[in-house]
Amino acid sequence: MSTNYVKCLVFILVILILINMCDCKKKDVKTKKRKVDRSGVMYKNPLTHGRHKNVTSKEQARGFFGSGLFPFGKVIKLFTAPGDDDGRECQPSGHAVARAGVCLNAYECHDRQGRASGECAKGLGVCCVFEVSCGNTVQNNLTYFMSPGFPDLWNGEEDCDITIHKVTEGIMQLRVDFVHFTIGQPNRTTGECDEDAMILGEGANNFTVCGQNHGQHLYYTLTNEREKRDTEELAGARGTRLRIRIRGSEMPRIWLLRLAQMPLAHSAPHDCLQWYRENNGTIKTFNYAVNGRHLSGHDYRACIRHNVGYCSVRYTPCDSRSFRIGSGGDQVQNTDP
Repeated sequence: MSTNYVKCLVFILVILILINMCDCKKKDVKTKKRKVDRSGVMYKNPLTHGRHKNVTSKEQARGFFGSGLFPFGKVIKLFTAPGDDDGRECQPSGHAVARAGVCLNAYECHDRQGRASGECAKGLGVCCVFEVSCGNTVQNNLTYFMSPGFPDLWNGEEDCDITIHKVTEGIMQLRVDFVHFTIGQPNRTTGECDEDAMILGEGANNFTVCGQNHGQHLYYTLTNEREKRDTEELAGARGTRLRIRIRGSEMPRIWLLRLAQMPLAHSAPHDCLQWYRENNGTIKTFNYAVNGRHLSGHDYRACIRHNVGYCSVRYTPCDSRSFRIGSGGDQVQNTDP
């Protein structure tokens, strides 16, 4: 073995030891920050909240030399996405159902059971997408829930459930964006979703909707109840069930829902099912479509954020038949509060 080769190996070993020491110092800082985050500090980027996955002590000890002198994850994370790009939302490329992903290093994306779809952070990271369907569990932020066989129409007859777990304790709400959503219509007489329905949550706090709802969104407050787990697992909040109930006659159905978990700083105000943050937009009732029927039991608030530089809101019907209240069909032209 040549002298130069030995010198090269020694040089690499010294660098790895220094990196290992620096990484330990960074972990101490992150631990202090987590304690502050849980007390309600506003987060700059909601997608970075909950990036780290709970692992057991066995997983933490995994490394090249048994006890983890140079853990594999640390070595791989030498090639992490730089700066603020790490954990940011990114646009996937290639064939992907998800419309957005999270910029991570390749190892972390694989470890969290995501799928790399293109590059980000100037080629040092991958755009990691998370997609689930019936029977799966949501354990990552910015996850897309799709109907079986999407984008093909689905003619199945069984219910389709997923369970949503908070990625961190600081998560308050779940934002659901209806990218695509077509299931059975409500009862023609009562307006109730007594056949096909999407049911988010359980008990008195659940939200139920059916029909056509492309482009809609909602905010749902996640439960803080704790649940018992196996002795080797860390304690955590109870999961929230999202169910697509199939009861109607055979018909094609399709859905693609974007699920984003929100910390307090990015949550909607109390008791607001919908939260509009842009300067302009359109407020529609659920199942507002050409052949849509009004849904009964939908008593909720659609709130508008007070943006900087604006002092009032002007409401205008989209057309002469787009705003009706009551059996008389009263129409409203313009409303300036």
